Amino acid sequence: MKRIQDSGFRIGGERRSFLPRRAGVPQSSIPHSQFRLGGFTLVEILVAIGLSSLVFLMLGSMSVLLLRAQRQALLDVRVIDSARFATESLARTLRTVPASSITVVSPTEFTVSHEGRSGGLGCPAAPCVIRYQITPYGGNNVLEEVDGSAPALPLTSTALNVDMFRSTFIGLGSGDGQQARAVITLRLRDPDGPPASAVVLETTVSLRALEF
Repeated sequence: MKRIQDSGFRIGGERRSFLPRRAGVPQSSIPHSQFRLGGFTLVEILVAIGLSSLVFLMLGSMSVLLLRAQRQALLDVRVIDSARFATESLARTLRTVPASSITVVSPTEFTVSHEGRSGGLGCPAAPCVIRYQITPYGGNNVLEEVDGSAPALPLTSTALNVDMFRSTFIGLGSGDGQQARAVITLRLRDPDGPPASAVVLETTVSLRALEF
């Protein structure tokens, strides 16, 4: 058996050893294999690298999912804001005109004769005929407002697509006993987003003749 030479040291005349002593075993008889230097084995290093790579992969996947969710939330906000602006603009016009001033051209197009909107470039004389219609623009359908001969004003963002626009008018006929009202339905979506991200807004407006 190979023995380890221990030079040792002396304290107060007593000889001490550098090597640990096993109880009941002479110092010189402890095999060299019992003494292990500090450090990691190759297997331990490979396991640590594998676990670290797995953790970083999970963090990366979570970051991608969070970025996608944030982008989708921003797109949803833009679609909702555009749809809300369009329906509120329609409702604001319809609340200030009598039922007799509305002419239904089709379920997706109607005109309003508005006394309060005259005097502009598109409507120099009263009443001003305002047309609401769906117009193709850059590959998307856009809801537009046209005041007489003035350029069209997009009510929905040109970067969004109007999948559906429907205007239903009730009580426009005289003597039918029904309160005149309009039901506006608008379905709007981002063309780059999934179909499930479309926003549908529906509003009911009572028609009144207000004096200014």
